[in-house]
This record gives sequence, C-alpha cells and structure tokens, in this order.
Amino acid sequence: MISHKSVYILKLGHYLPERRVTNDQIIAARQLKMKASWVETRLGIRERRWANDHQTTSDLGVEALKKIVGPEGPLVLSTISPDYLTPSTASEIKRKMRWQQQHQATDLAAACAGFIFSLEVGALLCQALPEEHIYVLAAELRSRFLDMSDRRTVFLFSDAAGACSLRCDPQNSLAQLLWTSCSTEGLVEPEILIPAGGAKTPMTEELLKSSMNKIKMVDGVSITQAVEEKLVSAVKNCLAQRGESISDYGYFVFHQGNGQLIARIMDQIGASAGQTHTNFSQYGNSSSASVAVALSEASELGLIKSNQKVLLVAMGAGYHLGLAGLRWN
Repeated sequence: MISHKSVYILKLGHYLPERRVTNDQIIAARQLKMKASWVETRLGIRERRWANDHQTTSDLGVEALKKIVGPEGPLVLSTISPDYLTPSTASEIKRKMRWQQQHQATDLAAACAGFIFSLEVGALLCQALPEEHIYVLAAELRSRFLDMSDRRTVFLFSDAAGACSLRCDPQNSLAQLLWTSCSTEGLVEPEILIPAGGAKTPMTEELLKSSMNKIKMVDGVSITQAVEEKLVSAVKNCLAQRGESISDYGYFVFHQGNGQLIARIMDQIGASAGQTHTNFSQYGNSSSASVAVALSEASELGLIKSNQKVLLVAMGAGYHLGLAGLRWN
C-alpha cells in the first residue's frame, strides 16, 4: 500500500463509441437460439458500446484525453487491447496528439484492474516530477477480440476509454488521491485469456481458423465466485490495515464486470446500493476502462459529494487486484 497524499486529480474524462449494440442485434446476427430477455436477466446487460470499424484503441484514448488535456506531460496507459504488439499504444496516442516534448508514454497491462495500477504508477511519477501534469488513461477495444459465436463472452465485453490528469497541486482539483494498493496473485493458470498470438503460442493459420486469437473464458461461474470472494476479503483487509472501516467511505466505484456481482459485493461489505454507480447494463465490460469511465461519469452526474471518501475496486485476469482511496473536494 502506498500513500499519495500530495497527489491530486485535476480532471476526469471518458469516451464511449457511438455504436450501440443490443442483445437482440447480437442474437439475430449470430442466429443464436436464445432470448434477449434471458441475457438481460442472467447477465444484467441490455446493450454495450462497440467501436466502429475504422476506430482503434489509440483513437478511443485520444478522445478521452482531449476532454482533460492541459500542458504536455508523461502518459501512462492501461490496455490489454493494444493497436500493435509493438510499439506501445501510448506512443500512438502521443503521436496522434502531436505532442512534441520528450515525456515518456508507457503501456501497462493488468486486465480489468489496469486503471488503478496505472493510477498508482502515475501517482509515483507525479511525486517524482511535481511540476508536471501526469496523464493516466485506460483504453480498451475488446470487441475486436470477441469470438462472435461464443455466447459466454460475446454479450459481455465492450469498448471505451477513460482518463484523468494528476498534479501535486490541490488548486482547482477534483479530488485528492490518498493511497493505492496493487497486487498480483499469480497462483492459478489463466482462466480468461487470448491463447494465441504471443511468444508462447505464435499465430498460425490453423489457430486463426479456430479463433484462438479471441478471448476465451474457461468457466464464467467459477471466475465470478472467485472474484466475489477475493474482492470482499480484499476490501475488508485493506481497510483494516489502514485502521478504517466501510463507514469511512461514502462512495464506491467498481470494475463494471457484472452488475449483479457489484450488488452482492456492496451488500456483503455493508454498503447501500445508492453508494455506487453502475453502468454495466448500458456499456458492458470495457475491462480496464470501466473504472475510469464509471468514476468520470459519477463525477459528471454529481453523485459524489464534497469531502466524501471514495473507494475504487477492481480485479482482473491473472488475478491483479487494485484498490485506491480518494477524498473528493
């Protein structure tokens, strides 16, 4: 756990592709034998946002960054759907922004917990470079990695980008970043993965034909159960280490992986439904972008009150776990 009491969030922004895709549209396009109402009841999702064919992950990141941009500065991007294996998508965003100064632009991959991991890295950069504006982004284009015939994944994943700017200056800031806690378990074989296309399993024609370059989910039920148990335990343990309790926090922002899961976790930690913002039913699971988008949207809607403490919570594949504490101004 790392303290960041001299780091402040200046601005928040997000971008959602215009293209709305409903359950009915997916069912009709893939000729699946199921009803949209079943999907909504089972998963808690009505529609999701998918990028247009011409858009890339860096394009989504650029749109989010434009909403908060100030002076040029270092850029930390969370993504597991990069434009290329190399170069970094962060460098593509910097190129498209036509930034000239020689600040770093770095990618980070921690799946659904990636925004909080990037926030921690950005905060450390901010403390090391107190005169700079630091930009933390999460951009995902997960629809490009979907096997459209796989009903376990095709309804879940979506595209979005979120961004925030950091500075060691409280003037005109939205919130103070109090602390971050990022960890990686790494004890089990991957249960959500893209099997082929990396160094372990280079792409071949046969693997491409069998969609091994697409997201595979081994057992959605067991993954959801594991995430629920681990997140509830992590929240309680983390706050206990800090000498805090749930009642010290007035608002909670979770990774938007499953609306029903968020409701169960809120109940188990002793928080009320009105203390969180859920947009999974409208936007789907945009992986690391979801926390950034939910936080930006909650701020935009005025859902977080002055002087409230806010807890960010996310867990991602590989069992990356990220938590962060903010104090709203």
